[in-house]
This record gives sequence, C-alpha cells and structure tokens, in this order.
Amino acid sequence: MSDISIYITSDLTSSERKVSPQWSITHLKIRLEQITGIAPKFQTIHLYRISNSNEYEVVADSNSYNRQADDHSTVVALNLVPFCRLHVVDADPNSEMSQLAAEKPEFESYQMTEEEYAKRSNTVLEWKSRNQLGRFDPQFNQEKARKLQLEEEAASSMKVGDRCRVINIQGERRGTIRSVGKIDVLDNGEGVWVGVEFDEPVGKNNGSIGSVRVFSCKDKHGSFIKPQKVEVGDYPELDPFGSDEEEL
Repeated sequence: MSDISIYITSDLTSSERKVSPQWSITHLKIRLEQITGIAPKFQTIHLYRISNSNEYEVVADSNSYNRQADDHSTVVALNLVPFCRLHVVDADPNSEMSQLAAEKPEFESYQMTEEEYAKRSNTVLEWKSRNQLGRFDPQFNQEKARKLQLEEEAASSMKVGDRCRVINIQGERRGTIRSVGKIDVLDNGEGVWVGVEFDEPVGKNNGSIGSVRVFSCKDKHGSFIKPQKVEVGDYPELDPFGSDEEEL
C-alpha cells in the first residue's frame, strides 16, 4: 500500500506529512513526537476524516497507553484517508508545551510586531526554535522546496480541459481538469493543486472550498488533488455497463 498524505496538528504545530499504512502505531507516535514535541505516552490522537470538519473520533487515548499493543498494531487499523487530519492533544499538564499553549496575551488590544515577538523568550516561537520543530527543522525548507519542485514538474504538462484519471485504494476515477495552480485557501498558496471534475459523483465538492469558488461543477463531482496523483491521457468516460471481457 502506498503512503498517504495527511495533516498533522497540535495546539502549537501544523504540517502536512506522508505516513505509511505499514507503520506500527509505535512508529507513528514516535514520528508524531518529532513533529509536535508530545511524548507517545501523553498523546491523545483525534482523527478528523475531513480536515476542516469539527467531527472527529479518538483513535488513541493517553489514558490507555500500551506500548506493547502499539507495537503489534499498524496504521492500517486507523483507516486513514488522503488529507485527513490527526490532531495530537498533550495530556501532560506539566509539559512545557501545555503551558505555552495555555498562555493568554496580557493585553489583547496590543499588537506585537514579528520582530518584537522573535526577541522574546518563553514563547511558542522560541520553543519551536529550541526543539527544531516546523520551519526550524534543518530539513524543513529543503523538503518544502523539493516537494514544490516535484509538484510544479508534474503540473507542467497539465492544462485545463485535459482528460485525466486518479487511482487510489478506492479504485479508478476519471474526469476533466478544471484548474491547475496554487490555492490560497487550501494551504496559504504554498503548493500546487489540480482541480478535477469527475464524470461520476465520486468527488468531495462542487469546485468550491468554503465560500471560495475555483471552478463550477455538480455537487460531489469536484476535488482538489496533488499533481503527482493525477494522470493525464486519453481516458474517455467509463461505461458503467461495459464489460472487461472482450471475448468469451
């Protein structure tokens, strides 16, 4: 099974990463610690199958942490879907991260400049820098640039109107490309996305993201997909009543 792109968040961090369904839960939690700074035994993990939804399920509870059980369970059991979100809650009330997350500005009306904030100690920014998390990870910018280059290379051969297909664990979906480029509302315009209008109602939307319309199509016929997942070619609309058997 191929890796899955998901969002990983905590009260202080947010990033997009790839996870392997073959990983053990122990390995997943170790990776989550590297991203969020939360130790595995204090991780309560909420799974949002739709990343911007308020609905979630608890897939790991710190109160029932069992390293041996995690060693023998894999990510497959979580039934992750592409671009879902894992939110990691820190159950350790004495951790430095919990204390930082709980801090409130003393004067809400005062707007501090980024330069002033960067000079302060005991802040979220300083904590991330000291623990080399997020953009302070030595490999963060390098990986970010490499990822963008791959996306731009894959998208360079695509244009609006091209026929395409997307293949994943749900099967093959065919459609037409309706947009190619960066979308601010999705990831602050940091990556490249391909808007696809599928032939069948197998998408996520109608070409809109919230109140922002990128293209127009029928409900559940539209999706926004990373270029590497989209294949352009001569892919006519599938005949739902067709047969794979050419001869008997």
